Amino acid sequence: MTKSLRSVQVSVNVPKTLLSRIEKSRKGLSRSDYIRQVLEESESYKAEKKLNGVVYTPQNLAEYVSHKVLSYFFLNQKNIKRLGSQSKKLRVIDPACGDGELLLAISNASFPVDGFLKSEQLELYGLDIDKKSLLQTQKRLTEYHTFTPIHTNALCPFKSEHDIGWLNLKKRHCGFDSFDIVIANPPWGADVSDYYNLLSDGNFSLLNRQFDSSDLFIESALKNLEDGGFIAFIIPDSLFSQERESLRGYLLSKTKIHFIGRFGEKIFKDVNRACAVVICEKGKANDQHKIDCFRLSVEHRNLILAGSTDFHSAELELSHKVEQSRFENNKNYLFNIDIDAELEATYNKILGQLDTLENHLNSSRGVELSKKGNVIQCVNCKKWSPSPSKETFKCSHCKSSMTTLECQKDIIIHKQVIKNSRPLIVGEHISRYSLRSDLWIDISKDGIKYKNCDLYESNKLVVRKTGIGISASIDYLQRMTNQVVYIFKLKEKKTKSFPLEFFLALINSRLAFFLIAMSNGEIEWKSHPYITQKQILDFPVPDIEKIPTAMFEEILSISSEIKESLKQGELISETLDARCEKLIAALYGLNKKDYKSIFIAIEKSQELLSVKALKNIKIEDIFNTKAV
Repeated sequence: MTKSLRSVQVSVNVPKTLLSRIEKSRKGLSRSDYIRQVLEESESYKAEKKLNGVVYTPQNLAEYVSHKVLSYFFLNQKNIKRLGSQSKKLRVIDPACGDGELLLAISNASFPVDGFLKSEQLELYGLDIDKKSLLQTQKRLTEYHTFTPIHTNALCPFKSEHDIGWLNLKKRHCGFDSFDIVIANPPWGADVSDYYNLLSDGNFSLLNRQFDSSDLFIESALKNLEDGGFIAFIIPDSLFSQERESLRGYLLSKTKIHFIGRFGEKIFKDVNRACAVVICEKGKANDQHKIDCFRLSVEHRNLILAGSTDFHSAELELSHKVEQSRFENNKNYLFNIDIDAELEATYNKILGQLDTLENHLNSSRGVELSKKGNVIQCVNCKKWSPSPSKETFKCSHCKSSMTTLECQKDIIIHKQVIKNSRPLIVGEHISRYSLRSDLWIDISKDGIKYKNCDLYESNKLVVRKTGIGISASIDYLQRMTNQVVYIFKLKEKKTKSFPLEFFLALINSRLAFFLIAMSNGEIEWKSHPYITQKQILDFPVPDIEKIPTAMFEEILSISSEIKESLKQGELISETLDARCEKLIAALYGLNKKDYKSIFIAIEKSQELLSVKALKNIKIEDIFNTKAV
């Protein structure tokens, strides 16, 4: 018997009620064959949902989002007057309706319109590629409301490019051109390869290198929305990351944003991915327009999950307003919603520097391999590559297809010295002003991207890519690094330059934590937090030519002491840490009041190791310490 056909016998106890249902449904199949068939269908269905980025919306979140979008919609008196006439319809669509939770929440909501007849005036439309889910939604909604289920893909309806497909869809199912509200929890990270060519023909401006499938649903929604209509979308938390500039810029240019909520992880059961909510009105915002911004804290999220409070109550306590123009003027259109009026002055002082780290440091990354060190050899070209995640794969070198079962495998990262090896630094080896290394990597495998040896020579500042906050140190021993470690080296300059140790002090400072954490909002644990090289290189720094001589001498003195501590394998002292922070505060023109803002941000952050390390000194320690 081949490996693929080999089976294992499993014994399981079945309740009598379930056994009775099995007996009625198995239609001539043996019990074991029927149960196996059901399991195979179930697993196949789950795999398909995962591939398509499908996660159904929890009831409490659906009710909250539907209430929010309706409350904004009815702030406009024109909408109240229009729907007060019973001949007018409110047309709501969910382009990825799944089990219909969001549409059900809309249908159950109260409407602040005298004489509004839900049963006659509320028209609900739902699209989905899953016929089973559509049937379930239809059962939930059609008893009291007008609901039109449409079995197709909203991004390319009826296997046509977007605009043509939607034109046909609206002619066939709707009889009108645009909707009043589009509400959705669209697929996140869906595999669109099967219909990518149709998307390319669909004039999606967000179909770029950094897009998520949910972005395209937003663009589609705005194309099919009435002017002054609203979208309410539950989307990935990556909305706030630096590289999602295109999506933020698109929303800012096309809509008046009314609400941005950041909800973190665990809102969706068994899904370790943080979520956000955006509610926008189609149309241009004026300079005075303000957005309701709301980050759900860890404490409030736990209370919601325990059923002790709800999203509305948490919002009342935690929300604040930000002018949309601020986001429009931010570099990369950052949605830095954690910066409220109390923190904004300090944030802007730091951003006010005219120079950046990019003018002082070169950046790169190490070996393209995870710390597990699993590699595989191509059966054709005999070159090695990192082990693939799927059983069937293409060789990254010769592009031939094969399965992992055919290939020779090896592990090239070890906890002891081996032949042809060099010491290796991985992310977990780096913490604030500390660096260890207990791994060695075999450098003899042809095909592995070890990078040029020159990269690892000379002193280098190393920063851990993953984790909350910043963890950085300096390697003086020419060790190799892997892909989750950023390497920074001094650029060659003809004029005077800062020592590498000063840049380490800057990157490890509380000031740097404040700016980066408040820019991208990474202040709590999540499954895949990371900092980018661009965030570090974009960090603003003072003009070195304008620094007074006495201050530059203090920079050299501090840098020398940091170097001595690191070379001896010691953490820097609290006194030296305070001196570093005081010097950096002076360089940026920050005072005690500014540092109160910085420490507020630190206190808001979840108490992880990288954050705890910033609490070892107080504001008084910083401003009372003396330069040596």
